[in-house]
Amino acid sequence: MTQQQCPLCEQPNECTGDTQCWCMSVTISETQRQKIPEADLNARCLCRQCAEVTPEALSKAEQLTCDKE
Repeated sequence: MTQQQCPLCEQPNECTGDTQCWCMSVTISETQRQKIPEADLNARCLCRQCAEVTPEALSKAEQLTCDKE
């Protein structure tokens, strides 16, 4: 694991580590924030795909998962 990997999916996060980075302009939902391991909070950025997941999309995905069971 490196700082350049998303803590949720382990894909490259493309973070530049400065104030001009794309990650500085994205609002991360509380639901996504709660999924980040404590050791990675403020240490590793999410990738764009994980960062841009909305609570509504998560709810639908969880519903689909429950429907399969």
